[in-house]
Amino acid sequence: MTGVDSSPSAAPGQTPRRGQLVGLLLLLLVVPLGLRLWPIAHGAPRAAYVPDTHIVKNALNMAKDKNLVPPAGAYSSYPYLLPYTLLPIYAAEYARGRVMGDWAGSGEFGAKLQENPWRAHLLARIVCAVLSASVAIFLFLAARAAGFGVGAWIAGWFGGTSLLHVQMSTHERPWAPLTAMLAATVWGAAVHTRTGSLRSLLLTGVIASMAFSTLPVGGLALLMAGVAWALAPRPEGELLAPARTAFLKRVVRGFACVGLFVALAAVVGYPFYLRYGEGAVTGVAAGDLVTEDMWTIQFGGTQMRVGFSLATLQGLMRTFFGYDPVILVLGALGVFSAFRRRALMPLGAFLLVWGALFLVGVNEQVRYIIPVVVLMAMPAGAFAEALARRPLGRVMVAVLMVLPLVQALRLGYVLRQPDTRAVAEELIARLPAGAMVAIDVYGPVPPQTLGALGTTKRLRERVGSELYGREAHRLMMLEASLEQPQGLPVLRLEDVFEYSLHNGETWIREASSATSPAALDLGETAASALAAMGATHLLLTDRSPENGVLPPLLDPMPPLPLPGRVDPSTGEVLPGGPGRKLAPLELPASPVWTVHPAWSVASVPEDAAPVPDAHLPTTLDFPLLDLWRVRRPGPKLELYELPR
Repeated sequence: MTGVDSSPSAAPGQTPRRGQLVGLLLLLLVVPLGLRLWPIAHGAPRAAYVPDTHIVKNALNMAKDKNLVPPAGAYSSYPYLLPYTLLPIYAAEYARGRVMGDWAGSGEFGAKLQENPWRAHLLARIVCAVLSASVAIFLFLAARAAGFGVGAWIAGWFGGTSLLHVQMSTHERPWAPLTAMLAATVWGAAVHTRTGSLRSLLLTGVIASMAFSTLPVGGLALLMAGVAWALAPRPEGELLAPARTAFLKRVVRGFACVGLFVALAAVVGYPFYLRYGEGAVTGVAAGDLVTEDMWTIQFGGTQMRVGFSLATLQGLMRTFFGYDPVILVLGALGVFSAFRRRALMPLGAFLLVWGALFLVGVNEQVRYIIPVVVLMAMPAGAFAEALARRPLGRVMVAVLMVLPLVQALRLGYVLRQPDTRAVAEELIARLPAGAMVAIDVYGPVPPQTLGALGTTKRLRERVGSELYGREAHRLMMLEASLEQPQGLPVLRLEDVFEYSLHNGETWIREASSATSPAALDLGETAASALAAMGATHLLLTDRSPENGVLPPLLDPMPPLPLPGRVDPSTGEVLPGGPGRKLAPLELPASPVWTVHPAWSVASVPEDAAPVPDAHLPTTLDFPLLDLWRVRRPGPKLELYELPR
């Protein structure tokens, strides 16, 4: 193998026949892409049910402001590669609409997106799904470069059908595309470890830079390039060169790889550093949650808290098994044999470092294990290849390959069902005239009526805030009696109340010092605040229906005391204090109606299995079981009529 040639015909092992190549296309292109695109429109026409989708916001505002390099944190905390990828897609959509007569210019196009952002989010999801589906091909190529036979096909299949990766690929977020880029880096590193060519090293550096330009943690991909550089043999043209000359050339190649990595990332991932220098970052994600005694790593607009916790390992391994048990078991069985291969040592080093940062860290977030889950398909493929050498083993491997496919198909089927929040919107629309529904967090987010928008504006002004851009545009259009999509009489509890899930606190948001005397007086109780809002009904959400915990506004339990903390500058122990707690609301014994993710019809209790986790379409705690307990995405919703 020379250069970066790792096609099936050039890879170690038997040359695949024409039929095998057709199977490759079906298994490693069509199936992974189909699994991701089939449920891609989940939640339509609402885009708010998937959090942290600010790659869309960043791209749209770049186009709106005609500024391709806004400061980090202005619209997004993520690097800029994916927003830059979306810009030509949105430009093509704009051109299509001009040709079809959907809009007359950029202003009208922007107004359409303000009124219905779903169009922009759907295009972003499709882009992320297509990028993410390439993970199967890159795993196959990496495995072939490492000397796998049939195990390369199996590794690609496991990566392409991984339930966790399939689910994250249906979101307009960077984690699934990042994982595909990491898989591509594994391929480049494996090729360079075998050939030692400059072309393969530079290609690996370019791909690693793309990963870094997708998320800062993707910078760890450079580790694979570094290990491959250290392990690579001399290129064929340098076999007879003196050792000193060969070493100097190796060093120069290494600097060239790193230089290309940095230069490319500076242009497509972090151009704000080139333009603004020290003022490049205007905001950091979750900055208000970090205290001075926490150790964090920050780059661009993102930061990561660093620490050690074995409880995180236990929780994430349980989640790993719940999502992809076949990859976990076969990968664990094949890890030692796989990483003894020289071509996979860069991957082994990467997984060790990634695991040390995230598997035993203090951030128990499912998204942090996506690269581990998918890349463990490599040792899983190695073990499956050894197992498939026996007739009974081939049967076992075939059965094991079916399980992730079945799980992914079940996920797609569930996501394609109407979300509980979509069902709730239909039921809210049937309420009698004069109704006003206060909606809990994670509830529906429909467009509001003119009256509801006016109340929302007053509630925001009370705390020194204002309507969001889309809300302000809708209010302007409605006040001008211009056509807008049908709205619902709904308000949002987060405009009035604050919750702390850590210690059970609830309180009414404090008024700003600049609040107008004409601002709403919410009183001091939850009941008085709801009455001042004009709410006649309360819609409560529950994403963990079986945990026995009441919603915050109904919970009678006193809050936990606020913990003390150490002042890092003086070492002084600062005392905590009592938590704030509103008196629990008194509601009717039975709701007006209930929408449950395990029921097929609203307000009709069914003999269904308990649903401990109702977080779809985001993540599930243990999908090996939970995925079969729900019939639709969305939380449990209950509507109560408020006492008058």
